[in-house]
Amino acid sequence: MSFTIKSISPDQYSTTVQIEKKAFAKADHSDGTEHLLITKLRNEKLYIPDFDIIAVSDKTQVIGHAMLSTAKIKNSSATISQKIGVIAPLAVLPNFQKQGVGTLLLHELEQRATKFGLLAISILGDPAYYGRFGYAPASTFDINAPFDVDNKFFMMKELQPHNLDNISGTLEYQASFGI
Repeated sequence: MSFTIKSISPDQYSTTVQIEKKAFAKADHSDGTEHLLITKLRNEKLYIPDFDIIAVSDKTQVIGHAMLSTAKIKNSSATISQKIGVIAPLAVLPNFQKQGVGTLLLHELEQRATKFGLLAISILGDPAYYGRFGYAPASTFDINAPFDVDNKFFMMKELQPHNLDNISGTLEYQASFGI
């Protein structure tokens, strides 16, 4: 089966809400609110439609969804304004998991973020999964989470080597995250 990755259209928003619900229904790390987050992020003034993508099967069924929002890194002396991406969420319907759909969604978001000029991407996720794609604990880059979390789950990936050199501080999410 082949899959196509493309930007979402507004008439597919409700489909992605259902994908999020189904994909995270039995996930150990989920609080069950991913579907609410995507709706909030789409209403943010900083929402970038090109960072809201879907995976479509060869039968034209939407089977996966991923979204990237922008964030800041703040420290006592400066703020790196909206130059960090945050993947939240990335979801694939259970029947299509473990077939490379998540990988395609992740790579597409990374390519779009690089073209947009983002320095790095952050994810709160499974290190065994995201580590395969070069994500490492954000603490490696001297970047902290704005909440208490085990370092291994709060990860970051530079989109170009040395993008985060001389940058340190705490990630500041968009208001929709409620953090």
